[in-house]
Amino acid sequence: MRTLDKFRIDIAGLSETRLTGFGTLNSETYHILCSGLETRKEAGVGMVLSSQAKKCLVDWEPINERILRARFATSQAKLTVIVVYAPTNDTIGQNKDDFYRVLSNVVTKAHRHDIVTLCRDFNAKVGSDASYATVILGKHGLREINDNGVRLIDFCATHELIVGALWFPHKQIHKYTWNSPDGVTRNEIDHILIAKHRRRCLEDVRTFRGADCYSNHQLVVAKFKLKLKTIIKPQWSVKRFNVRKLQDPYVLQKYTSTLSNKFSMLRDELSIDNQWEKIVESLKEVAQEVVGYNRKKKEQWISESTWDIIDQRAKVKILVYRHEHNTTCTREYLDD
Repeated sequence: MRTLDKFRIDIAGLSETRLTGFGTLNSETYHILCSGLETRKEAGVGMVLSSQAKKCLVDWEPINERILRARFATSQAKLTVIVVYAPTNDTIGQNKDDFYRVLSNVVTKAHRHDIVTLCRDFNAKVGSDASYATVILGKHGLREINDNGVRLIDFCATHELIVGALWFPHKQIHKYTWNSPDGVTRNEIDHILIAKHRRRCLEDVRTFRGADCYSNHQLVVAKFKLKLKTIIKPQWSVKRFNVRKLQDPYVLQKYTSTLSNKFSMLRDELSIDNQWEKIVESLKEVAQEVVGYNRKKKEQWISESTWDIIDQRAKVKILVYRHEHNTTCTREYLDD
């Protein structure tokens, strides 16, 4: 969450969450949408919303353990964000076909005037020099391509989408989105797609290596020329009395005696309906006076000691990157 605050991210896609079922989780500043399998802790996708993005959420739908869709209100048009976690490149072809068939249906059902964007882990290396995909791919991607990349390009061609990061020039280190556990292999497999006719909504797409995502995937950030628009929704809040206080004998005695005094003041000549209204009114007044209402307590998701460990990990990660950079510079100097 601190990483999202640092980079001022309103909407973040998550993959391989390994959470079961679907639903929402809440913290003090962020709201999380989850979609996963019912029983097994496999795959899973999610979306993290800032407090501002939560106010702009129109609706959302957990499709399956690999796809989640949410719709937001903006100053221009509605924004449909689809978070995906595609099968790996080694997965059998049938599973890949099933995944893209479901994803294609989700994109097709999106509102015609919406700004449609897809993000997260496609496990696809798309390259940048595919002659048959010049409209989809820019000139700034990496050269390598795999089977998932071919499938993704075909999917983009079908739905008139482009791969956002390949249209913006950046250093090589700001293109890699995934590092192998041993730090040797690097790939660009996480992508942000957007409708071709909405390309001008994108200002930039790049990777931030310094962001600690607690994963071997890097943080990929897209800047949009959009302003989220708050949706005014009716608030229905139910106040509940703190009945646990009645477990205290002193409070219970005070409650019963005060209520008895209230009931003794009721007049017998009142009709049954009027007497019932007075009884309900008396119960509420005494409960509010003696026990009061429940107060919601916001609990921290992560303890301070855990945050300290996370901060130490981030510092170590920065030191590793600096060491790699110095080693590369030394090798180049010796080669010269």
